[in-house]
Amino acid sequence: MPDPDTFCARLATLHHNSKSPNGKFGYHIPIYRRNLSQITEWETSWERFFARNLRFALDLELKERGPDPEFDVLLPILFDRVIPRLLRPLDSDGRSVKPSLVHGDLWPANSGVDDGTGEPLIFDACCFYAHNECMIESHIY
Repeated sequence: MPDPDTFCARLATLHHNSKSPNGKFGYHIPIYRRNLSQITEWETSWERFFARNLRFALDLELKERGPDPEFDVLLPILFDRVIPRLLRPLDSDGRSVKPSLVHGDLWPANSGVDDGTGEPLIFDACCFYAHNECMIESHIY
């Protein structure tokens, strides 16, 4: 397991210094999180990119588990009210979300230490350009 201070500092540097080649959210090639293809088409808006990917994930859930009356009620609220209210302010009044390169499948099994240098490593990157805090929660588990 990598030293947490060094690991987090390097990850923060990656997020801070990375630059999307076209200023958009997404990625230039198809990516996979575990065995699932991810949507990576370029998008200028973080809100739209996030909503599109969340809808894709929830559609997969519905396809796997079948219809859900609770989803039928909650999904329109989530996409029409909650996401815009939470994310739109990040790109208003002079603020903007800078697309940062993130590791889309970051968790302990996808991190390690270089035996030769002792430096932290991350691998199995399902990387794409997103909000810099997009996948932090995956590393907590």
